[in-house]
Amino acid sequence: MEETITRLTGYQNHQKAHGFSKWLTLERDSGVAIGDSGLFVLPEYGWIDLGFRFAQPCWGKGLATEVASARVRAALDEFRVGQLGAFAHPKNLASVRVLEKVGFREKRRDMVMGMDSIVFFLDAGARKELR
Repeated sequence: MEETITRLTGYQNHQKAHGFSKWLTLERDSGVAIGDSGLFVLPEYGWIDLGFRFAQPCWGKGLATEVASARVRAALDEFRVGQLGAFAHPKNLASVRVLEKVGFREKRRDMVMGMDSIVFFLDAGARKELR
């Protein structure tokens, strides 16, 4: 419980400082929490990160693509972010496909938050070309 409170407090502080953060993602009809998603500044890596996680029963339903697309639009159109970063474990092919679908391109392999990762970036100019 203490870790959850600390994490939520961090998200609230991030929201106040930047105007965006990670928050719960709710199922439309029921209002039940099914994951989280959002934008988060990662100063130790030098990028604003797009992140999304869903409960396993929600996998394969297009929700990650829907949420990622909405977050990218908000980042570029509302918050005027010039570049977004994201990362996924190399074996998480579903997340890799979602990132590629919404315009991210693989940049390199690296350790991110202690995890072997594929690091992706999306530039605002490149995203406009995809529209």
